[in-house]
Amino acid sequence: MTTAEEVFAREGKKMLFIPAKTVKEQAKQELEFFGPDKMKPDGTWEHENPLLFAMKPENRKQPKFMITKRYNETMTMYGMSLKPDIPADEHDAFLKKWDLEDKDGVLKRKEAWQLESMMMDGKEGREAFLELMEDLHCPPEKAKKIMKEERSRLKKLFAVKARELKAKIKQQEADGTLINPINPREPVDYGDRKTPWTLVGEDLNVPTQAAQDKLDNLVEEVHPVPPTCEVFVVGAGMAGITVATTLIDASITDIVIVEKSQWVGGVWRQQANSYSRVNSSEPVYRLPLGKKEAPVMNTNHTPAYQLLEDLVEVIKLYKLNFCMKAQVDSVRPLEGDGAGYSITGTQTGASFSSKAKLVTLCTNRRLGTPRELTLPGEDKFEGLVRRGLNSDCEGENMNWKGKHILIVGFGAFALEHFRTGLERGCDYMAILARRRGTVCPQIIDWINFIRPFDKNFEHPKEGSGISFEAWKKCYEESGATLPECWKERPMILKPDGHTVSTSDLFFIAHKLQMATTDLGAIEDCTATSVIYGDGEKKMECDVVIKCVGFNINMTNSKIVNRTHMRGTGLVDRNLWILVESHLDSKIFSSVFGSSYLNSQQFACQKIVELYKDNDMQTKYLEMVPSDADINHVKASEMLSASMKSPVSGRALGGERSDLRKYIDGQAAKMHDSLAWKDYHSRNKDQWEAIHAMLYPRAKSIFKDFFAKARPLPYSIFDNLIEMVDNELSPGFDADNPHHK
Repeated sequence: MTTAEEVFAREGKKMLFIPAKTVKEQAKQELEFFGPDKMKPDGTWEHENPLLFAMKPENRKQPKFMITKRYNETMTMYGMSLKPDIPADEHDAFLKKWDLEDKDGVLKRKEAWQLESMMMDGKEGREAFLELMEDLHCPPEKAKKIMKEERSRLKKLFAVKARELKAKIKQQEADGTLINPINPREPVDYGDRKTPWTLVGEDLNVPTQAAQDKLDNLVEEVHPVPPTCEVFVVGAGMAGITVATTLIDASITDIVIVEKSQWVGGVWRQQANSYSRVNSSEPVYRLPLGKKEAPVMNTNHTPAYQLLEDLVEVIKLYKLNFCMKAQVDSVRPLEGDGAGYSITGTQTGASFSSKAKLVTLCTNRRLGTPRELTLPGEDKFEGLVRRGLNSDCEGENMNWKGKHILIVGFGAFALEHFRTGLERGCDYMAILARRRGTVCPQIIDWINFIRPFDKNFEHPKEGSGISFEAWKKCYEESGATLPECWKERPMILKPDGHTVSTSDLFFIAHKLQMATTDLGAIEDCTATSVIYGDGEKKMECDVVIKCVGFNINMTNSKIVNRTHMRGTGLVDRNLWILVESHLDSKIFSSVFGSSYLNSQQFACQKIVELYKDNDMQTKYLEMVPSDADINHVKASEMLSASMKSPVSGRALGGERSDLRKYIDGQAAKMHDSLAWKDYHSRNKDQWEAIHAMLYPRAKSIFKDFFAKARPLPYSIFDNLIEMVDNELSPGFDADNPHHK
């Protein structure tokens, strides 16, 4: 095992004894790009000794900038601080030296290291120092003189201490006394499930396969469909299991779940990839529900393997019963109002018939069979062509490293592979589609769940304007092209039928010139490229991934022999269809946000409520029209129907409404999962981690560009963070936001 002494002797030489000019140029570029590292209130840094951190086997892929970035920190750890000293207790001396007065105590509120950073760092640091001098009522010309002279003094002191340290290290290396006197501290781990945060670059193949095996073993035996039961659930995906667990929490336990395939888990087991992640923020996409607590708090934007692990725990916890390989062909009402339903179909080639009081179809509407697309000239392309489903871009199927990737399509699976490719080491990522989808930073998705709603279930308009400006600024400063729908009048948030994809990496990759998007359809292929744009455009690539979506599942209306239902999914008394709705253009900012499962959880509560109260269900059936097309139900229709009360017969608006209680409960879950101030702090950490992951690779590819490159600043969100702080403050009234 490599010792601390060996690491420092080897890496220290590289760092300390290379030409001073090279060190200076490299340090300047890296520090200006990433800014100073974080220091804790106790004076320690966020990470352990950077040399040891970089040499650990699990961290060897970390960029070399970590060593340069913490150059000064490393010197401190080895007994000699290179940090120029302006101790906090000598602020008076500093004021006296420059004939300044600090009547308001501005300078004394600054720690010594903050003042040093202001004078030693790049443009932002210098601007901060000049702003401080302005607060001290120092004339601008004098302030510039102070900064110039102090910076010169500090640099000289730095050089003197560096020479002293160099001599000390040489001596300790010669006599064998070179040691590390600092106790290592654990580095930030973005993959820790106890920390609900998004993973960056973690290998997910092994845990995903293990979770799939555990899940499959639970349903290996095929149980016959029983002749009778109280509740019959069609579909063993997330929605079907959510229905079952919600009913069990309400003491309704005679439940049968039938699944036509051999797998439980729906799209997460059958179509998802090992690197698939939930598009929505945690915990609004989480199992189980009701009285029982989730087995473990998931990572934010949960990876597939964690959802599969949760499914395993939920199945055991609730003792769920599955009848696998059972295809339901029809659901018909029995004679007599409320008598129940007759369900027929086939299981492993044999017919079955069953009866139940309550039937819920949870068969996916949007994700039917995968669309097939053969590219014009595809046979001429000598690179790899993948469909982007069922892990066909993973493991031995493909090596991402160093590749130029072209993704066809702009939906959720397209952005998933965009992220996966860059995390797995590709050099460049391009998206080609008929229309650009909308992508939002993660913080935009998070605040959509925690911001207050007014009596009309809308966020305060002023805050929404600030939020959108930050979102738009992300596009503009990163260089990513605005979605065409934003240019329409009136503006549309996203294309009709599209999901708003959530990704910080999308914007940072554009800023680092590692990604692009373009409009068009492939017209031909060569051995190493695709042709589009009426033959005038050519894009070189090593891999083409066809993320072209799925066919709509049209079987639900045939099964129930109906064409329409209520937006909530209620077809008739005790007959429900819970499917993923068509996402119309404005639905992202609704009370259910970006989470399909979030809306289904509310629907499941209504299923229990109306099943237990027959009179209330009668009122609801009479009050809410059956006007939603079963095969094309819109998210706006679902939301409208959810805002109807079977008690009052009017749109909900009071604080005691079911919907109000539900969304307040979901916001509370978000805060319990991660407090707002902790969220945006961790989101900033991740923002920097993505830069750290991409920057060395991009720097080696685009050397000329990186001579002047700057990161995508997290300060884009400063006004947004201040706005949310205000909206979450005690006494804020969403219906009267300017009055507390």
